[in-house]
Amino acid sequence: MERRFITSREIRASGSSKAPQISGYAATFNSPTMITTQNGSFREQIKPGAFSRAIREADDVCCLFNHNDMYVLGRISAGTLRLKQTDRGLFYECDIPDTQAGRDTHTSIQRGDISGCSFAFEVGEDDQDWDMDERGLLNRNIRNVRSLIDVSPVTHPAYASTSVSARELELVNAEIRSGKLRRQRLQVSPEKVREALQGKSWEQQLEERDAAIRRRRQNLFNELL
Repeated sequence: MERRFITSREIRASGSSKAPQISGYAATFNSPTMITTQNGSFREQIKPGAFSRAIREADDVCCLFNHNDMYVLGRISAGTLRLKQTDRGLFYECDIPDTQAGRDTHTSIQRGDISGCSFAFEVGEDDQDWDMDERGLLNRNIRNVRSLIDVSPVTHPAYASTSVSARELELVNAEIRSGKLRRQRLQVSPEKVREALQGKSWEQQLEERDAAIRRRRQNLFNELL
């Protein structure tokens, strides 16, 4: 199981005190996000239509607070959670229960203390594509969510790496090492992929780029003095 998080001020707490609701986007399409694992870094995007199967087949998705099974806020099978796939991403609307967790969550969202959303999911090998851009950055494109498990308002919307993400990347590494890598899957030579995975992380590359920009700005500033 993997989890993905987004920070969005668009999560809303609405309804009356007798019928409170929360709503927001648990996932957005075509939003590149960097994932860092012990096996390397890659950029990930969820492609439009990725949740079509889950909605069509009515996966019994739960709405949980912080992905915690002890704090169930709604559920598809109970009719208290509704999902909709839009051009932007996966939208959810949940009828909040009259429980301590429900009241606390609704109030915290209303106050702005909770502003993040997340979803838990599983994908299969055929549900994703890997490629590489001109800078040598490995990309993972998720075309289909095989199992949608839950959507959650979260306190700390950090985009964390997961054990599944690490295993997925290790599978790519294994294909490279075994020589079974399909060129049409990565659209680059195995040597370039190996160099990218064994090189510096994307965060390190960004830090070096930012440092270079700062040095250039300082040099320009010094020339004007």
